[in-house]
Amino acid sequence: NEAAAVGDGSAESFIERRDFWLLAIGGGIIVGAGTMKIAHLVAIVTEQGHSIATGTMLLAISGGTGMIGSLLFGWLADRIGGVPALILNALVQCATFFILLAPVGIPLLVLDSALIGACGGGVMAVKGVIFGHLFGQRNFPRVFGLMSIATLPFLFAMTPLAGLLYDHSGSYTLPVIVTIGLLALAAVILSPLIAVERRARGAPDIRLAGEFR
Repeated sequence: NEAAAVGDGSAESFIERRDFWLLAIGGGIIVGAGTMKIAHLVAIVTEQGHSIATGTMLLAISGGTGMIGSLLFGWLADRIGGVPALILNALVQCATFFILLAPVGIPLLVLDSALIGACGGGVMAVKGVIFGHLFGQRNFPRVFGLMSIATLPFLFAMTPLAGLLYDHSGSYTLPVIVTIGLLALAAVILSPLIAVERRARGAPDIRLAGEFR
């Protein structure tokens, strides 16, 4: 039965699984990078010579596109799978950080803010799809809670890490480059789950929910 496929449904039966931790690490980096960027965005754009008012406007744009991103990435996850959509989210965030490596005009900054807001809003929609595919729909609440705890270190660590790197280097170039590298690493970490989810989408949870251990 399904319970046998996923263990006894306890917390231990999930945290002992390799796919849980691949998703926790990869997804944690993606969420942490988005939080770091929002926290430092005003400082980054003012370092480039723009006003605080411009930075505040960009934050508003980023917040406003979150709902659009949730719908867009949710739609994408339904069609290509949650893991590919989450990897795409990481790669799009990489591109938005590249925009910040050199001073750019307001139109590119507006695009950057819209994309980062959409990516941030889309992460949870995509992860919800992945949870259902890899762990079974009935286990969603427990996996969601466990995953939230597992990703907390990334959520709280990446923003102060960027601050420390800024203090060390004297500019945001180093924090941005490090974040780009971490997002690329997240895409690599998540890639083994593509085939697992693809198989799970075409078969009942009863056979595949506990396959990748």
